[in-house]
Amino acid sequence: MYSGHIGLILFNLPQSDGLTLPRCKPLIHCYQKEIVLYAKYTKLDYFATECIYSSFAYRFYRNVKHRESARTFIKDLESVNPLSILSKPITFYMFDIVKAAEQFESVSSVKKQILYSCEKCGFDTSQKICQACVLVETLQLQQEKATKMGLSSLRSHQRKL
Repeated sequence: MYSGHIGLILFNLPQSDGLTLPRCKPLIHCYQKEIVLYAKYTKLDYFATECIYSSFAYRFYRNVKHRESARTFIKDLESVNPLSILSKPITFYMFDIVKAAEQFESVSSVKKQILYSCEKCGFDTSQKICQACVLVETLQLQQEKATKMGLSSLRSHQRKL
Protein backbone atom coordinates (compact mmCIF):
# COMPACT_ATOMS: atom_id res chain seq x y z
CA MET A 1 0.00 0.00 0.00
CA TYR A 2 1.33 3.43 -0.93
CA SER A 3 4.75 1.98 -1.78
CA GLY A 4 5.37 1.18 1.88
CA HIS A 5 4.97 4.78 3.07
CA ILE A 6 3.43 4.33 6.54
CA GLY A 7 2.64 8.02 6.92
CA LEU A 8 0.32 7.93 3.90
CA ILE A 9 -1.47 4.87 5.25
CA LEU A 10 -2.03 6.57 8.60
CA PHE A 11 -3.25 9.74 6.89
CA ASN A 12 -6.27 7.81 5.59
CA LEU A 13 -7.38 6.74 9.07
CA PRO A 14 -9.74 8.95 11.10
CA GLN A 15 -7.63 11.34 13.18
CA SER A 16 -8.05 14.05 15.77
CA ASP A 17 -5.63 16.45 17.42
CA GLY A 18 -7.90 16.96 20.42
CA LEU A 19 -8.80 20.51 19.39
CA THR A 20 -11.01 19.67 16.43
CA LEU A 21 -13.48 16.93 15.66
CA PRO A 22 -11.94 13.80 14.12
CA ARG A 23 -12.67 13.09 10.50
CA CYS A 24 -15.52 10.66 10.25
CA LYS A 25 -15.03 7.70 7.93
CA PRO A 26 -18.05 5.49 8.66
CA LEU A 27 -17.54 3.29 5.61
CA ILE A 28 -13.84 2.53 6.15
CA HIS A 29 -14.64 -1.11 7.00
CA CYS A 30 -16.98 -1.62 4.01
CA TYR A 31 -16.15 -3.01 0.62
CA GLN A 32 -16.46 -0.73 -2.39
CA LYS A 33 -19.18 -3.03 -3.78
CA GLU A 34 -21.23 -2.61 -0.59
CA ILE A 35 -20.87 1.17 -0.71
CA VAL A 36 -22.04 1.26 -4.34
CA LEU A 37 -25.01 -0.98 -3.54
CA TYR A 38 -25.92 1.25 -0.58
CA ALA A 39 -25.73 4.34 -2.79
CA LYS A 40 -27.96 2.71 -5.42
CA TYR A 41 -30.46 1.48 -2.83
CA THR A 42 -30.77 4.87 -1.14
CA LYS A 43 -30.70 6.67 -4.53
CA LEU A 44 -27.66 8.76 -3.65
CA ASP A 45 -25.67 10.52 -6.35
CA TYR A 46 -22.27 8.89 -6.63
CA PHE A 47 -19.43 8.58 -9.09
CA ALA A 48 -19.25 4.92 -10.07
CA THR A 49 -16.17 4.97 -12.28
CA GLU A 50 -12.94 3.40 -11.14
CA CYS A 51 -9.97 5.75 -11.07
CA ILE A 52 -8.12 5.70 -14.39
CA TYR A 53 -4.82 5.50 -12.50
CA SER A 54 -5.84 2.52 -10.34
CA SER A 55 -4.06 0.04 -12.58
CA PHE A 56 -0.77 1.81 -11.79
CA ALA A 57 -1.44 2.20 -8.06
CA TYR A 58 0.67 -0.79 -7.03
CA ARG A 59 3.24 -0.63 -9.80
CA PHE A 60 6.14 -1.53 -7.50
CA TYR A 61 4.64 -4.85 -6.42
CA ARG A 62 4.78 -7.76 -8.85
CA ASN A 63 3.70 -11.29 -8.07
CA VAL A 64 6.67 -13.39 -9.17
CA LYS A 65 4.61 -16.43 -10.16
CA HIS A 66 1.82 -14.73 -12.11
CA ARG A 67 3.20 -11.22 -12.80
CA GLU A 68 0.00 -9.67 -11.48
CA SER A 69 -0.38 -6.45 -9.59
CA ALA A 70 -1.10 -6.24 -5.87
CA ARG A 71 -4.60 -5.00 -6.73
CA THR A 72 -5.32 -8.24 -8.62
CA PHE A 73 -3.82 -10.21 -5.73
CA ILE A 74 -6.18 -8.52 -3.26
CA LYS A 75 -9.20 -9.12 -5.52
CA ASP A 76 -8.22 -12.79 -5.89
CA LEU A 77 -7.79 -13.02 -2.12
CA GLU A 78 -11.30 -11.60 -1.64
CA SER A 79 -12.75 -14.12 -4.10
CA VAL A 80 -11.29 -16.99 -2.05
CA ASN A 81 -12.38 -15.52 1.29
CA PRO A 82 -14.50 -12.34 1.23
CA LEU A 83 -13.48 -11.51 4.80
CA SER A 84 -9.75 -11.66 4.10
CA ILE A 85 -9.44 -7.89 3.88
CA LEU A 86 -11.50 -7.10 6.98
CA SER A 87 -11.21 -10.19 9.19
CA LYS A 88 -8.63 -11.17 11.77
CA PRO A 89 -5.62 -13.17 10.61
CA ILE A 90 -6.54 -16.75 9.79
CA THR A 91 -3.42 -17.90 8.00
CA PHE A 92 -0.23 -16.23 6.88
CA TYR A 93 -1.80 -14.99 3.65
CA MET A 94 -5.21 -13.93 4.95
CA PHE A 95 -4.76 -10.67 6.76
CA ASP A 96 -6.70 -7.61 7.77
CA ILE A 97 -5.44 -4.64 5.78
CA VAL A 98 -7.56 -2.08 7.62
CA LYS A 99 -6.65 -3.43 11.08
CA ALA A 100 -2.97 -3.50 10.13
CA ALA A 101 -3.15 0.17 9.11
CA GLU A 102 -4.83 1.02 12.41
CA GLN A 103 -2.06 -0.77 14.32
CA PHE A 104 0.57 1.35 12.56
CA GLU A 105 -0.65 4.24 14.73
CA SER A 106 1.06 2.67 17.71
CA VAL A 107 4.44 2.75 15.96
CA SER A 108 6.42 5.47 17.71
CA SER A 109 8.77 6.10 14.77
CA VAL A 110 5.92 7.55 12.70
CA LYS A 111 5.80 11.32 13.01
CA LYS A 112 2.27 12.56 13.69
CA GLN A 113 1.07 15.33 11.43
CA ILE A 114 0.19 18.57 13.21
CA LEU A 115 -3.03 20.26 12.15
CA TYR A 116 -3.30 24.02 12.14
CA SER A 117 -6.24 26.30 11.59
CA CYS A 118 -5.86 28.22 8.30
CA GLU A 119 -5.08 31.89 8.99
CA LYS A 120 -7.45 33.00 6.23
CA CYS A 121 -10.46 30.67 6.22
CA GLY A 122 -10.13 28.77 9.51
CA PHE A 123 -10.30 25.24 8.08
CA ASP A 124 -7.94 22.49 9.24
CA THR A 125 -4.68 22.31 7.33
CA SER A 126 -1.18 20.89 7.72
CA GLN A 127 0.28 24.34 6.95
CA LYS A 128 -0.32 27.87 8.21
CA ILE A 129 -2.44 28.67 5.12
CA CYS A 130 -4.46 25.94 3.37
CA GLN A 131 -3.85 25.06 -0.27
CA ALA A 132 -7.28 26.36 -1.31
CA CYS A 133 -6.45 29.84 0.02
CA VAL A 134 -2.99 29.71 -1.59
CA LEU A 135 -4.59 28.82 -4.92
CA VAL A 136 -7.17 31.62 -4.67
CA GLU A 137 -4.44 34.11 -3.74
CA THR A 138 -2.26 32.99 -6.67
CA LEU A 139 -5.15 33.32 -9.11
CA GLN A 140 -5.98 36.79 -7.80
CA LEU A 141 -2.35 37.91 -8.18
CA GLN A 142 -2.21 36.57 -11.74
CA GLN A 143 -5.44 38.36 -12.60
CA GLU A 144 -4.10 41.62 -11.15
CA LYS A 145 -0.89 41.27 -13.19
CA ALA A 146 -2.90 40.56 -16.34
CA THR A 147 -5.07 43.60 -15.70
CA LYS A 148 -2.02 45.83 -15.18
CA MET A 149 -0.52 44.59 -18.44
CA GLY A 150 -3.74 45.24 -20.32
CA LEU A 151 -4.38 41.57 -21.05
CA SER A 152 -7.95 41.73 -19.82
CA SER A 153 -8.85 44.15 -22.63
CA LEU A 154 -7.07 41.87 -25.11
CA ARG A 155 -9.20 38.94 -24.00
CA SER A 156 -12.40 40.94 -24.45
CA HIS A 157 -11.34 41.71 -28.04
CA GLN A 158 -10.66 38.02 -28.69
CA ARG A 159 -14.15 37.10 -27.49
CA LYS A 160 -15.73 39.55 -29.94
CA LEU A 161 -13.90 37.90 -32.84
